[in-house]
Amino acid sequence: MPSLSVLTKRTAWGYFEGIPRKASARVLDLPKWAMVIRTRREQLKLSQEQVAGDSGDVLNQTTVSRIERGLVHPTEDLSASELDGLLRALRWTPEEFYQATGLEVPLVYRPSGEPREDVVRS
Repeated sequence: MPSLSVLTKRTAWGYFEGIPRKASARVLDLPKWAMVIRTRREQLKLSQEQVAGDSGDVLNQTTVSRIERGLVHPTEDLSASELDGLLRALRWTPEEFYQATGLEVPLVYRPSGEPREDVVRS
C-alpha cells in the first residue's frame, strides 16, 4: 500500500500523484466541432483574446473559451453577428466552417439586414 506521502506529493504539473486527473475525462466528452474550432485557432497561432478582438469585438475571451469547451454551441447559441465574427476571426468561409465542423451556418445577413444568397443554405 502506498504511503500517504506518495498520494500527497505534487508533480511538476501541480497534480497529486496517485490521483487520476478529471480533466482528461472531459476532453473525451468534447463535441467534435469544439475540438475543431480550438485546433483552428491554435493552427492560426491566435490566443482566445485575439479571436475575440478579430471578431470585431462581438465576442469576448470568455465566450471563445466556452465555445472551445463545448458549452456554447456556435450555430445555436450565438447570434448571427457573433457567428459571423467567429468565422471572420478564424478566417473561415461558411462553407469551410461546415466542412470542418459539420455544422451548417443557418443564415448570414448583410449589415443592411438582407440575406446574403451566396451563403444561405437550404
